[in-house]
Amino acid sequence: MERVNIFVSYSHQDREWLERLSLHLAVLERGALVYVWSDTRIAIGANWEEEIEKSLGGSKAAILLISPSFLASDFIWNKEMPLIMKHQEQGMDVLPLIVRPCAWLIEDKLKQLQAYPVDGYALSTVAEWQGDLDLASLVYKLAAMLQKTSGTIASQELERANLKRRSAAPKNDRQKTDYGDDPRLRSDNLAASFLDNLPRTWTGEYTYASDSKALTMSLAILSRTPAGFQGIISYPNRKTITLVEGSAFMIESLDLDPVLSKIASSNDFKYPIIISFRETAVLSRGSLSVEPGEYRAAISRDLLAGVWLAKDRRPGGKLAMKLDLPDRLRLPGAAKNSQ
Repeated sequence: MERVNIFVSYSHQDREWLERLSLHLAVLERGALVYVWSDTRIAIGANWEEEIEKSLGGSKAAILLISPSFLASDFIWNKEMPLIMKHQEQGMDVLPLIVRPCAWLIEDKLKQLQAYPVDGYALSTVAEWQGDLDLASLVYKLAAMLQKTSGTIASQELERANLKRRSAAPKNDRQKTDYGDDPRLRSDNLAASFLDNLPRTWTGEYTYASDSKALTMSLAILSRTPAGFQGIISYPNRKTITLVEGSAFMIESLDLDPVLSKIASSNDFKYPIIISFRETAVLSRGSLSVEPGEYRAAISRDLLAGVWLAKDRRPGGKLAMKLDLPDRLRLPGAAKNSQ
């Protein structure tokens, strides 16, 4: 059976979220392009297990409305989820949609999946317009999966939702670093001006520490804000695309950074700027396993040279990205290296 439908699993206590999701999915149902199924479709007296199995057999994706009620439902976990996981193994996508705050990462079957919204927050915790943006971006993803629109459009709309939400956040809600409150390090107008003058696209390589193999990558800056920037990293050889956000910091000396100071002796760091960015979501999974961590680098001649830090702050491989700096880009005071 061709998989063209959408299956929705939910707790009856979250009926309002089913209705809100269904409103957004209606554009896919118009003209009978897809069929959105939930247990509201089961007729009185019908065999529910046969109906669920039949629907899953023709579904391209299953959307799980994650909430405390969903996690607590014996019916969902004893009856529906085993069937959903079986069809996932047969090629159906499973998309958790976090509608209310809950400890969903404790559940092994869920924490391995890409949740929506991409930052893992619950839709009930944001303004209505923000929730509509996230639901719309999910619909674009489903449309791309069903080949009703392009993957590029779906990625753009996901990015639009994230940028709009983040631009509405307080300006002091910035990326956290491990520098503490050292007065010699600051994020200020000069660092922001430096970012404004950098090219929109950076290309280069990440070299693994374990085997010295190089991974080609490019970073496209999509938006700059007072807090830093947002963009997309592409790994063309792995067909993987990730969403990133980053910041720039002024620094008096690379000696303040124990990680970068180790590579300072082999690089002529020209500007007193540290750039840090992390991957916040996977837009196209490909064959690359994306782990939590942070890229951290400084400007060395025409390169962004640095390292990747794991979540536990353990240094990994090396980063080197070509910047093609404009001639007009000059900042007072070069960063001192560790020599």
